[in-house]
Amino acid sequence: MFISEDEFKFDWYRAGVDESIDSVLSVIVRNLDDGRLSDMLDIEPCKSLHNYDQTVKITNGHVVYARCAWGGNTGNAVYVEATGSNAPLMAECLRKHFTHNHYVMRCDSALDLRGYPDSFDRLAEALGRLCAQININTENRGDWSTGRKGRTLYLGSRTSDAFLRFYEKGKQLGGADDWLRFEVQAQPSKMDKKMALAYMSPFQVFASCKIGQAVLGMLGLEPDIKAISSEERERTDKDRALRHMIKQYANTLAYFAKRDENFYQWLAEEIDINKTA
Repeated sequence: MFISEDEFKFDWYRAGVDESIDSVLSVIVRNLDDGRLSDMLDIEPCKSLHNYDQTVKITNGHVVYARCAWGGNTGNAVYVEATGSNAPLMAECLRKHFTHNHYVMRCDSALDLRGYPDSFDRLAEALGRLCAQININTENRGDWSTGRKGRTLYLGSRTSDAFLRFYEKGKQLGGADDWLRFEVQAQPSKMDKKMALAYMSPFQVFASCKIGQAVLGMLGLEPDIKAISSEERERTDKDRALRHMIKQYANTLAYFAKRDENFYQWLAEEIDINKTA
C-alpha cells in the first residue's frame, strides 16, 4: 500500500478572519471568479451559526461553497466555514489572501483508501491494538450490528484538541463498500494552535496529533511534520497585534498625519524612545 502526502486533503475548514465582512465576501467571490463562477453565485441569508448575529451562504444552485457569519458577542472576526469538496478551495483562498490574519477553529484532514474490499474489519482491529498500546480510548459508532449502513471507529476523545475517526465512507454515502477514510479532526482551544493550523498542509495537520502520527506509522508513512517555531509564532502574533492596533487607531493617526507632514517621522522617533528592551 503506497500512500503519498499529496493524497491527504481538507474535508472541513472553519476559520476566523480579522477583516470586515465586505472584504471577506469580496475576496471569496473574486476567488471563485477565477473559476468563472461569479455570474452564477448568490449570497443568501441563512440560519445563524453559533452566537453570530448574521449568517450568509455563498451558493450556486444547490452547491454551498461557504458560509460566513459575523456580529454578536463573538468579537470582530468573520467566521468562514466550508465543507466537503469546497473545503480545499476555501482553505487555499483564505491562506492566499489572509495569510497572517486568519486562524483555524476546525479543520479535518482526510485520507481515502479505495479498492480494498473487506478491509475495514482488519484495519479496525489493528487500530484497536494500536490504541491499546499508546493508551488512547476508542468508541464505536454507526451500524456495527449489520454493517450495511456503515461503521465508524473513533480514536481519542471527541472533546480534545484533535482526534481521529476511521469509517466506511462509501457506505455512509450509500455507495461502494471499498471506500474507507481516515480523518483527523483538529479543533484546538488555544489561539496559538489555531494560528499554527493556518500554515499546515493537510498531511501536517494529520501528523500534528499523537494518534495521527501513530496511524501514519502503522500505514508506513514517517510523520515528518515541520512545526512552526516559537520565533515564527511570535512574529505572527506581533503581525496580528499590529493590524489590530492600526484598525483601532487608524482615524487618529490619519488626523495627525494630515495636520503635520512630519508626523510619521515623529512617531517613529517616539516609538524608538519608548520601546522596552
